[in-house]
Order: sequence, then C-alpha cells, then structure tokens
Amino acid sequence: MSTFETRMNATRRLLREATEHLENVRALRENAAPDYSALLTESLLTTRRSLEGLLTYHGVPFTAETPLRALVEAAVELASILRTPADLALMLEAQAPALAGRDPLPITEREAILNGSYAARDVLTMTLGELPKSFAEEARSGESVPDTLTPSP
Repeated sequence: MSTFETRMNATRRLLREATEHLENVRALRENAAPDYSALLTESLLTTRRSLEGLLTYHGVPFTAETPLRALVEAAVELASILRTPADLALMLEAQAPALAGRDPLPITEREAILNGSYAARDVLTMTLGELPKSFAEEARSGESVPDTLTPSP
C-alpha cells in the first residue's frame, strides 16, 4: 500500500471515529438527564478526530499527544472557517478540569457544555466540507465509498 493510500485510509478512519463520537453526543443530548461529563468528553473527541482527519488528509504531522490547541492552529491554517467552532472547543477543553466531578453543574456550565457539543458538530461538518465528497459520504454511512482521489499513474 502506498503512502498516499495509507494516509487516505487513516483519514477515513479518523472521520468515522469523529462521526461515531458525534452520534454519542447526539444520544447524550437527547437524554432527559444528560451525563454532562460524558457529553464534554465525546464533544472534545469529535473535535479532535475531525481535526486529525483534516490534518492527516493534508499530510500535516501530529502525534496522539499533540495538544488540541496545536491541532486547531494547524487546521485553521488549512481551513479558516474552522476558527470559531474550534475556539469554542478550546474554551470547553480549558474548563474541563474545573467541571470534572461537579454534580450538579450550574446552568451556565451545562449550557457551555451543550454549546461545545454543537461546536463539535460544526467542526466535523466543516471539516467534511473541506474534503472531497466521498469522505463525507463514507463518514456518514460507515461504508466504503469509491475513492475519487486515486493518484494518476
């Protein structure tokens, strides 16, 4: 398998993971008494995997330990439309340690987490919009879509 194919497969995997995390976010939001800690975690994972997918597609290096802020900065260089929702995710990540283990959360913190979940959705949607259509179709369906990015011989 070529480096290109490996990178495209990794992009697909990351976007599928982001979509799965977003599905978890939606399920948590629909619960009458959402688990805000889980909602926070799943929202941040949606954002992280979305940005990693975009960076992988473009061949931008990162590691599992790369801070979310560094992923955001690199992704915004590629797609400036990500700035606003990604910045909301960064604010949420900064608040996460203070929110951990607090129950019940004040309404302002619950609203911040809900807003962060919508920001995560926006990051994934905008990321998919920056990539070829087949990536969005596959991420949403979970099935392999014919690759439109086959390199020319």
